[in-house]
Amino acid sequence: MSLIWKKLSLQMFSRTSSGIRNTHLFHSGFYIVIVEGSSDCPFWSNFFPNEINGYKRKIKPVGGRLEVQLYINEILLNKAKFAVAIDSDYRLLLNCLHQNSRILETRYHSIENLMLCPSVIASVIRNLSHNTEYEVLTVDAWLEYFDLATHLLMIADLIIEKNNFGKQCVGENCSSFLTKKHEPTFDPTKIANLLAKLDLPKEEFDEISQKIENVKSRFHIRGHFLFSAVLCFISHEVKKIRKKSVSLSSDSFYAMLITSCESCIAGTPMLQSIREQAILAAKEVTDLLSQ
Repeated sequence: MSLIWKKLSLQMFSRTSSGIRNTHLFHSGFYIVIVEGSSDCPFWSNFFPNEINGYKRKIKPVGGRLEVQLYINEILLNKAKFAVAIDSDYRLLLNCLHQNSRILETRYHSIENLMLCPSVIASVIRNLSHNTEYEVLTVDAWLEYFDLATHLLMIADLIIEKNNFGKQCVGENCSSFLTKKHEPTFDPTKIANLLAKLDLPKEEFDEISQKIENVKSRFHIRGHFLFSAVLCFISHEVKKIRKKSVSLSSDSFYAMLITSCESCIAGTPMLQSIREQAILAAKEVTDLLSQ
């Protein structure tokens, strides 16, 4: 059998229920953690132990939410011998988080919502602006503003997700809601116009608004949307301090967040809780593999 045919056969097998369930058989000596995309691997590697009970860690990206759901199904239905680590999306607010201990969720909407804390944002601004005295209180104030300015967008997006309306609301980038390009302030008229266009059920909107009145957008709005807004804020602050623009790509910023996250875990209760869950999940997987 040619090498190409072997690879094709493995790919076809891995897409079947049996193939997914037996993923561990293709990685002897490793315990497997399934994630959505390759960019998720560095984040989750901070939480799952590199080695436990004689098994080394292997984090395996499978493509996206729909693909990951196939692996979740095998854990729930057939006790598959791997763990899954995913974004919670809006499941916490919808009270439908997975209860299986081998399925880890961020609890905040996405990885980005966990990593973008005030101290990390302030640290990035200090480094880029060369102003070591930049106050974290400035970041706190902007995040409070962000929470208020985007709260209705979060509610609308949540309702769309809950009811599978298939409408576009928040999206992956904040730029269409800003007052001006490259300024981290939101235009309430643009937000109001979108909400009117979406024409969501008013009774449900009011009900959910009341239920999550005190929920902060920074934790539960889409992670990529928050990421783009924070990157805009950082660029704006650095330019204000240095009197010139400083380039920071999305990839570079994400890499900085991953590094900062690793050093923040011990002092951040939410991150520490996720690490404890990850260690427990890894132990359960290796116990299954040893049977």
